[in-house]
Amino acid sequence: MEELAPNNIEVFYALPGVDFLAFLPEEELFHLAKRFKRLQARKGETICREGDPGDSLFIIKSGMVGVYVRKDEQDNLIAQLHRGDFFGERAILTGEPRMATVKAALDVELFELKKADFEELLYKHPSVALHISRVISSRFSKVGGLITPLLTPCFYSVIGSHAGLGCSTFTAMLAVSVTRETGGKVLVIDLEASCGQVLHILGGEQIDCPDKRLIEDFSPETRAKLRQSWYKSPNGVTIFQLPQTSDRQFVAEIRSHLSSIMEVLKNNFAFVFFDLHPVINTVSKRVLRLSDCILFLSPTLAEDMADVRKKLRQIQNITDSTSARVKIGTSHTRGDTGLHRAEIKARLNLAEVPEIWQYKEEEKNRTALRRLAREICKRRVGVALGAGGARGWTHLGVLKALEERGIPIDMMAGCSIGAFVAALYGKTGSAKEAIKLALSYFSTTRQVRKNIYDYTLLGGGVLKGNRILSVLEEMLEGADFLDLSIPVSIIAVDMATGQEVIMERGSVSKAVRASISSPGMFNPFNMNGQWLSDGALLNPLPVDVLVNKGADFVLASVVERRTREHWPENSGPSILGVLARSFSIMFSHAARESINKSDIVIYPDVEGYRWGDFHMGKELIRRGEEACLKKIEEIEKLISGELPAVGSR
Repeated sequence: MEELAPNNIEVFYALPGVDFLAFLPEEELFHLAKRFKRLQARKGETICREGDPGDSLFIIKSGMVGVYVRKDEQDNLIAQLHRGDFFGERAILTGEPRMATVKAALDVELFELKKADFEELLYKHPSVALHISRVISSRFSKVGGLITPLLTPCFYSVIGSHAGLGCSTFTAMLAVSVTRETGGKVLVIDLEASCGQVLHILGGEQIDCPDKRLIEDFSPETRAKLRQSWYKSPNGVTIFQLPQTSDRQFVAEIRSHLSSIMEVLKNNFAFVFFDLHPVINTVSKRVLRLSDCILFLSPTLAEDMADVRKKLRQIQNITDSTSARVKIGTSHTRGDTGLHRAEIKARLNLAEVPEIWQYKEEEKNRTALRRLAREICKRRVGVALGAGGARGWTHLGVLKALEERGIPIDMMAGCSIGAFVAALYGKTGSAKEAIKLALSYFSTTRQVRKNIYDYTLLGGGVLKGNRILSVLEEMLEGADFLDLSIPVSIIAVDMATGQEVIMERGSVSKAVRASISSPGMFNPFNMNGQWLSDGALLNPLPVDVLVNKGADFVLASVVERRTREHWPENSGPSILGVLARSFSIMFSHAARESINKSDIVIYPDVEGYRWGDFHMGKELIRRGEEACLKKIEEIEKLISGELPAVGSR
């Protein structure tokens, strides 16, 4: 931390804004102001550490800090404190070590009061201790634990590696999508004084400054300009348009007060998006450093990759000491052809394959923006599809009901038949198209025999699995996971190690073939040197896969239940029948834990249907649809926030 030059008058005027000091007479405040030290910490810098001696109290003059407690070898954020808040008081009062680590969440200015001066204050004014104790108690729950707030990133910077990527359009429409998803207040700050593209795209009428604290620290000239820079678009997005001016003093004031401005903005808006020019200047450099997340748009052209790498390094150097996350997406608005996303990942040495954020087609653009908006708002919906042989066709009915009621699906995970259905949906992008495709291959017993049953006396199963693999290749048109409309995870088991394998890259049809390989039924499938079998052996309902990938709500469709099944009375069952029933009993037990982790579980009525009834697709799809519709109001309440998710209950 950097110590600032003393300014007793500044401290004197700030102290009445602190709750436990507000009642003190001016003479005492003026005397006390001389005892405070002024400090400054940059975003990400540690101010005090858990376990250290508590030798001082801190008061926040401007900016914001995060309070962390160490648990399970991680620093867990438990609170955020703002202007006028204080911390460090508990350690001074009790004499115990500090119970939390405090880091600057934005650039922050602090007043520090040493323990001896604090004790003198308590001696003169014992009521100060009463005021502080009330604040301390408010930070704890009734059961004695620290109150952990629901914290959502607020500040997003949008910047492109090049001009012409449609950054302003992307920012504007993303803000609209976030507004629609949450109904909360969303602000776009357009820092391009000469362009004003966001205002041009969204339109809007001039409004008053939403909070006078946003402009009170500026000079009268700057204050007048800022007061006239606010607009409200017809779709509810607030826009701040940087005034067009060549006044260097104006720019300098904006930069110097940025942290305190952002602190006030956080109290007024749920989400704030900064639309930045590709050329980084002094203001945008500080915006990037203070942001919670940076959305970086990249072109797909091979000749642009060197410049993209250079810009990424520049941004990473700016944010290196902060907690800002850099998330990368591609824009298809620059050039007609480009590199595959997997190649972009390799060339830029990225941890994950970039998503496509900007399409030339309007409908695709809308879908991509809505999905990103749900990620930002922490409203991503994951659907887990369980194992169950032909009874898993009910999953298609579940997806159809969700689609017709407008329930979004952001990611899917499935094993066995659940993997098959997830792949069909991911490939077609539509439940109706997936149903049409499935029925075209499996509507009659003749089609089922032709497309599934290739018996063998050799290998590890009754069926070779070659026929179904050919059918999968045909149905999915040789799709790669990156070709799917939404992320899909397919579950299998490595027969050599007994470990779960989550497949999310390469050939989708081969992944499905591996996942449906129930031991004794299908030969295990060799993929990338691993002999893989049915994922349901370990994880028949892969809810945990979706939770680990960041799903905020998980819907589960379950067909393997402990129900009575029709069993031959006079003749012995077939080997396939015995195997299928054995797996059904085993999977129904194994799925219990996953069911408990789901937010909503849908149980289609599959009584009377057996593993091999693939020709009964129409009836099973109808049953899945009916089961989902019984839960649809509960699902809608969950997605809208009226019903708490499992993780927040």
